[in-house]
Amino acid sequence: LPEPRTPLHIGVDFNIDPMSAVIGQKSGDTLHIFDEIEIYGSNTLEMIKEIRNRYGAQRQQFVYPDASGAKRTTNSPGLSDHLLFSNNGFRVVSGASNPPVSEAIAGVNSLFKSTTGETRLTIDPKCRKLIECLNKYTYKEGTRIPNKDGVHDHMIDSLRYMCWQLFPLRRSVSPQPPRRQNVGRTI
Repeated sequence: LPEPRTPLHIGVDFNIDPMSAVIGQKSGDTLHIFDEIEIYGSNTLEMIKEIRNRYGAQRQQFVYPDASGAKRTTNSPGLSDHLLFSNNGFRVVSGASNPPVSEAIAGVNSLFKSTTGETRLTIDPKCRKLIECLNKYTYKEGTRIPNKDGVHDHMIDSLRYMCWQLFPLRRSVSPQPPRRQNVGRTI
């Protein structure tokens, strides 16, 4: 269960069937997912209402949605999904576009277990749908392209949007010696 007064971190994937969310708390450089929400035939306002019913509005709540939600909406013409969350007191954290799928998946995998063996992402056993999706997530044969089957991808998308924003992959850049530039002759 969430610690009192500790901010909630909520990853959201906008779909009508289903709209999905994963809820967790961050402690230092670790993240624990303790709840999931999956609503069929839904819309953004219904998801907001469900989150509020479960956790109230007293604590700070960060939402990490699908970046496409800034442009279109699943329920209200003229209002984006991001704006609906923002207008209801959530802090929306999203890039201009979704992260590259393969990089975001690598980021989530590295949180489960880093190259040094460190685990920074845990999931409560009561999150049965998320665990099922992680276990049954597949790729197109012979590729690293995920199957977007609509059954096992939405919960994982919710998780990866949140993880990408909280723990972005950092590319190591090897230092390059300064380059000399020929500026030519001055007249």
